[in-house]
Amino acid sequence: MQNYLYYPNAKEEATVDGVFDPWKFAELKREKFKNIKDSINLTHAADLFGITENDFMKLIDSGSPSLARLTQVTTQLATMDINDPKRQGLIDESSRLVQVHLEFLSNMREGRFDDHITKDSALTTEFSKMDFTMVNLQFPLEGEAFKINKQHKSVRNNAQSNLGIYIEANGPKDKSGNILPKNNGRVEEIFTFVAVPQPITERYGKQIKEDKKWIVISDSGVAFELPSINTIQALVNADGDISQIRAPSKQAATIADFSMPNAELKNHAALAIKYAMEGKLQLNFVRRDNNTGAFIETLDVVRALEDAGRFGKHNRHGYNIKYFGTEPVEGYGTGIVLDTEIGIDTGI
Repeated sequence: MQNYLYYPNAKEEATVDGVFDPWKFAELKREKFKNIKDSINLTHAADLFGITENDFMKLIDSGSPSLARLTQVTTQLATMDINDPKRQGLIDESSRLVQVHLEFLSNMREGRFDDHITKDSALTTEFSKMDFTMVNLQFPLEGEAFKINKQHKSVRNNAQSNLGIYIEANGPKDKSGNILPKNNGRVEEIFTFVAVPQPITERYGKQIKEDKKWIVISDSGVAFELPSINTIQALVNADGDISQIRAPSKQAATIADFSMPNAELKNHAALAIKYAMEGKLQLNFVRRDNNTGAFIETLDVVRALEDAGRFGKHNRHGYNIKYFGTEPVEGYGTGIVLDTEIGIDTGI
């Protein structure tokens, strides 16, 4: 049996300057598979593991803590004599590992992270592996996650790129050039922009197809909706003084506002991140729903990654860095004074 998951030099080729790149590793596996897939009976290969053909393909494109052992087992099977008495035991183990892998993917897509993303889990020993898993869960369709990863790398290599935003360790500084207190120890982060469909809405008995909305996707897998133009413009006009503005709506910016990633979109997103880090703006965090494919509002991805220490540890206090823009903001409009007084005729 040929081992479709085994590529003896892939891990070495995917390690640059001593750092393993799971994206490169997955890409090498995909390339190898493309070269041999026409000669494979996919249905037979899937049956061997007791899974569907579609689930077999997930083994090529995704990762989980069980895949390392699965690779070892399938490598042994590939070189083992068909009459070896240990063969059936390995086939049974490989089938169990595949099921564990698919259950892992299902749990992650359903937002059940507790058993997989903890400070001691296999995923969090190398955050790059966790990032790979989380971005793939947000964008599971063919080639989506790899395209986003290329955009992240492009932004990391060129801070002037309009494809996204690169934030250095400890985050942006305040007006005096000081590190924001909550960012002291924060790791670097890369963001890019993706336009995603919105659910069809109904108005006056008619179904309305809304414009695609922009979401900002981090290299960690965290995603949030890009706030509307009105929300950010109000903050800019008030120089960040939230007491002078009304609480913003949850409306997201759409392709009607920004038709494509450009300097205006990048600046808009940078301001949203800035105000969120300053505690002046709560963001709407989303995750792709496993059943509908739509992006739903939830903090489960953020909270799981916070607990795992993905965003760094505070240099002074030692606690895990919390993500920006997750908490409700108080104080909107408290300083607004009405321009006119309402005169009341008492009739006296």
